Formats: sequence, C-alpha cells, structure tokens
Amino acid sequence: MSKRTHKVPDVQQASLLEVPESRTPRPVVERVQFDMGDRARLFVGAVPLERYLKDEDLGWVLKLGELLAELDWKPFEASYKPGGRPPHHPRLVMGLILYGMMLRQSSLRQLEALARRDVGAWWLSGGLTPDFTTFTKFIKRHRDVLSEDFFVKTTWLIVKRLKLGKRGDDIGIDGTVMQAAASTAAALKKEALAEQLAEATERGDEKQVTQLARALEVAEDRVEARAAAGKPSDTIVISPTEPEAVFQPQKGDGDFRLSYKPTVAAHPSGLIVGQSLTPASEVAAVPALLQQHQRVFDAPPQRVLADAGFSSLAVLALFVRLGIDALIPTNRAVETRKARGGLFHKSDFPWDEEAGVPRCPAGRLMTGHAPVVDRHGNEYRRFVGRDCKSCPQRALCTTSAQRSIKVFSDDALKVAMAEVMSHPAAKKAFRRRAPIVEPVFARLRANGLTRFRRRGTDNVRVEFSLHCVAHNLRLALWGRRGAFVVVAALMRPDGCWSLVVVGAVMRPDEYGGC
Repeated sequence: MSKRTHKVPDVQQASLLEVPESRTPRPVVERVQFDMGDRARLFVGAVPLERYLKDEDLGWVLKLGELLAELDWKPFEASYKPGGRPPHHPRLVMGLILYGMMLRQSSLRQLEALARRDVGAWWLSGGLTPDFTTFTKFIKRHRDVLSEDFFVKTTWLIVKRLKLGKRGDDIGIDGTVMQAAASTAAALKKEALAEQLAEATERGDEKQVTQLARALEVAEDRVEARAAAGKPSDTIVISPTEPEAVFQPQKGDGDFRLSYKPTVAAHPSGLIVGQSLTPASEVAAVPALLQQHQRVFDAPPQRVLADAGFSSLAVLALFVRLGIDALIPTNRAVETRKARGGLFHKSDFPWDEEAGVPRCPAGRLMTGHAPVVDRHGNEYRRFVGRDCKSCPQRALCTTSAQRSIKVFSDDALKVAMAEVMSHPAAKKAFRRRAPIVEPVFARLRANGLTRFRRRGTDNVRVEFSLHCVAHNLRLALWGRRGAFVVVAALMRPDGCWSLVVVGAVMRPDEYGGC
C-alpha cells in the first residue's frame, strides 16, 4: 500500500507572518460610554413606573421621552471625550431641563430638586439624579447647539408629528422687551467705569479687571454710535456685570430697565417657528427668523405679518430680494396728494441722476442738505427749491416762501408698502397678525419667563431658545391649556410633613398629541 503524499503549497512569495495591506487592522477608536439609567428598574411601590404614568394620566411624559429619542444627539455626543466616569447621556439631561421648563421650574436648583422627587423626571432621566452643577456644565458645553440648532430640529419634529407642513401660509413676527439679570441702580457711565477699572488694576483683581474692561469697551462703542447718529450720548450707562443689556422702556409701566429684545416668528397653530434675541434691535433678528422657518418647513413663508417696528429699509429690501410677500404698516405717515390739499406731491419731483438731486415740477434743480437721522432712526435728506418766489407754478406747489421735500433712503419701498396696506383685503389679512403672534409672549410670561436668569448675550440666547422649545412642546403635548401640578404630603422620619411633586395632570389634548 503506497503512501499518499500531499503537495505543500509554496509560501515563499507570501509569508504567513505578513498581512496584506488591505487586511491591516484599523485602529480601534474608543467610544464614550454614557450613563443611560435603567427605566426597567423604576417602580412606584409595586407598580412599574411606565404603567403608573399611564394610569395617572401622565402619558404625555412618555410621549415627550419618545419625541426626544427621535432627535439626533450626535452633535451633543461629539463634545465628550472617552475616559473617566461615564457622563449622563445628553438626551436624559435635556429631557429634565425641558420637563422642568414645561412645569415652570427653570432654575438649576429647581431642576435638581425635580430630578430627585418627581416621577416624570425619573422616567425621563432613567432614574438618574444629576445635581445643579451637571446642568450648569451641560448648558455651557452645548451653548452653540442650544442657541438655535436644537430649537430648529425639535420644532421640525413637532411640525412633522402634528402634520402642520401645509397648515396656513402666514406667519406673524413680533418682538418684546424683557428685563435682564442686572440691577438698574448698579449701572455706570463711561467715566465711572474707567475709574473703577483703574482701581481694580491697582488691586490686581484680574476677574474684575476683565469684567470692567469689557463693560468700558461696550460703553465706548455705544457713545461713538450715538455721536455718529447725531444723538446725545451723555445718558448712556452700562452694567458692569451685564454690559450688553440696554436700557429700554418696559411693557406696561414704561420704566427704563436693563433689558434684551427677544423676537419670534409664530405659526397660525401657535408654534414658534423662528426665534432670535438681540440687545435692542428686533429688525436685526429678521434674517435669522426667516432662515429658521426655511429649515423647519423646507420653504420660506408665503407672507409675513409684522407691525410698524419692522418697516425699515433693511427688512423691506430683504423681503423684496427673497420674493416674500409682507404686510407691514409704515412707522411714519407717507405723504399723499390729498394730505397736501391738492398741491404738488413729492412724487412730482423726479430724481435727476446726473445732478444727484430732485428736479421740481418747473424743471429747476433743488438744493440738498446733508443726511439727517430722525428720532425713529430713519435717514433722510432735505431738499429745497430755488427761486420759488418767481416760479409761475408756486400756487400749485407750496403756500410757504420756499418748497422743501424730505427724501428718505427707503421712500420707494415704504410708499409701495403703504399702497399695498391701503387695500381692504390687505387690511383684513393684517388683522390676523395679532391673534397669531401676540399670545406667544403672553404664554411665555405666564409660564415663567418674566425676566432672564442668565447673563451675557450668548447665555441669554440659550435661555430664550429653550423656553421657546418648551413652549412648542406644551402646545404639541398639552394643546392650548395648562398643567395642574399634583403634590402629595408625606411625613418624614423626623415627624415633619413635606410636599412631594407627583406629576402633572392634563385635560384632553386639543391636537391629539404627538
């Protein structure tokens, strides 16, 4: 019996110790491990927490958790580095913040207490109980995302769930004044800030030096801006702790306090579909509002309804450029022939491009003065006629010794808008603005946003953005009504009684819920 032989393969060309380049193992990327809690271990007595929430008419808490789970949390997760103790997952911390705001518990200490004693908070956090420092670090870490992007993505999801993509073609835009977290009495003029800065520098107080230097920088910029506009600047005062806040008259009492100006774009459903915050100008917020609407609905608004505060050249020109219809009353009276008693109207004075001045109906070039800014911030030039006394058409032009006209930089657009607003259909459509947008700020104030808690424009923007998200969640999950906070009285071991928040009971949802 012959032995069978096996052919040994030739391994000289490719050693077994060599690994082909295509098979080279990729470097292992260490991923961050997040603490997700454990909802399966949460009970109220012998009842699983999920069933307890359903039985106690707290099902909206479960819907809130489902909605948050649908969001993309990768932008949040990317800011964490592996190693150390696993951090709370951003979804859980964000859920606690929004839940607290929905229940008018927006301070960080209130959120900490809510996380420890509220059954709805337990469900959203998976049983985790972060302290107030966790919330502080979370908001600081994700400030850029929270100021706008998170609002847009959350609103997009709510619009999708409520199927509002094609509901209504109008949006209302409005702004308000809201007090900043700063003392009016502590505000100082530029000279006083400079003195305190010198004293702090001598003491070597670096923290106060940085703070006062920033306040002095803001004060100098505002003084220069006022002087350039021909306005008095001796009344400008700045808060050392909140230098970006501006003294503005308050809604209701008219008293001047350090404030910011939040602005919103509201959908006919009551949802906020655009939000922005500036120190003092609601006009500057309009581009951000339109961009956010575009991201939420994947389309610009077909028509914008805004009050006279938005009738500026920048806003009107923006709407024309984007092809968006707008109904905006002008903030100054537009001159008409009827108002002039049948005399020549400003439109009868054509502009001479070569000379750069208007020409009167008699064909004479007018004399122009330097640009002036009125008390509303509108820039104009005043032009006067030449030899008006000898003009044969004087009786048709003016009753004064000399005819003059004011040419505003936005005259053409404002005249066109005034003509649009004069139509009965436009007036009827504009009456929709108030019911669309004005209740929004009333609801925000009723739900706890009466003044800002954070300091600094960037931080205040985050605060306002989160309040807008909470507002939208209330409408989506509760409809147009409020929550009844349910508390229970428990006796502590020391014999004293304490109140424990159980949750919130809601009436039937107008929208059917998300």
